[in-house]
Amino acid sequence: MHGGDGIPVRLVQHLEYTGIALGIALIIALPAGLAMGHLRRGGFVVVTVANFGRALPTLGLLVLIFVLTSGSSASWLVPLVALAIPPILVNTYEACSG
Repeated sequence: MHGGDGIPVRLVQHLEYTGIALGIALIIALPAGLAMGHLRRGGFVVVTVANFGRALPTLGLLVLIFVLTSGSSASWLVPLVALAIPPILVNTYEACSG
């Protein structure tokens, strides 16, 4: 397992994909959670939507997006971002409103 298909190469790829998805999720969820938390508005909606997002099955979402995007780069990026947003949003909202 050496060379371009070895474990170290795949580990670095995994960390890159995770970092990109987490960065995009932070750009989306952090400002929204901060704004709603400071304004103390939309808490019920934030928690409800986030809990719905947490209930989505990861593999099902990944397969659906892969089929809809025909295997483009969005096939891995969209599900990872979509699944990272709810916990960031809820925890940011709770930290600011509490």
